[in-house]
Order: sequence, then structure tokens, then C-alpha cells
Amino acid sequence: MDRDARALAALERGIERDGADVTTVRADLSQPLTLPGANAGTLDGLLLANTLHFLPDHADVVARLSRWLRPGGLVVIVEYDRRRPSRWVPHPVDAADLPALFEAATLSPPRIVARVGSAFGGEMVVAVGEKGG
Repeated sequence: MDRDARALAALERGIERDGADVTTVRADLSQPLTLPGANAGTLDGLLLANTLHFLPDHADVVARLSRWLRPGGLVVIVEYDRRRPSRWVPHPVDAADLPALFEAATLSPPRIVARVGSAFGGEMVVAVGEKGG
């Protein structure tokens, strides 16, 4: 899923080459979401990598997207931690805010599974939470 049609076209070329079973969707995550062929409560997981820092209301986005998960489904968030806003990261996600963010989306408390320095400064954090039943 991306809002950039060119990025999706490049992904689709790779999918066709690799024979993967993936559906691409052009969407703006600040708006309500429709997923072709899927119903709310049926997805196994969501990966939000370098996504939330482009959106001002992290809690709203994660709560809306987590409705697509089945009970036990996982959310994986990859974001910069403790970074000041910039034109490349306009709405930073502080790892200290992740517990409240996950709770608002009826997810288990986040498990930080990785931290790594970023080539662009600061640190990247990977957090995982599970959808409650």
C-alpha cells in the first residue's frame, strides 16, 4: 500500500517477477481505507515501515488500520525514535509514546524487538503488538 502510483508500479513488477501473491493498493492512510478482497477483522498482520511519521495523528491511523486485523494479528511499526520534526520526518514517533498508541488500537503493549542507528541520524525502532480478541 502506498499513495505513490510509481512506487506501486515498481512493486508490482517485482511481484510479477517473483510470483508472489500480493495485492497492491493505492491509498492515503489519512483517509478511510478500502482493501479489495478483504474484510475488516481478517488480516494476519500490518507492517507500517516509515509510514506514521508522515501523518499527524498516529493513534487514529493505527486504530483504524488495526480494525482490519483478526484477533491475534500482528502490527509491526518501524520508525525513527526521538527525532525532531524535519521535512523528511514531519511527525516523528517517539518510542515512549508507543504504549499509549498500541493501547488505543486495542493492541498488546508493544515489544521493542530491534533498535538500530539510522544513516540519517537518530535511531530506528521496531515495535510489535498483537490484536486483542
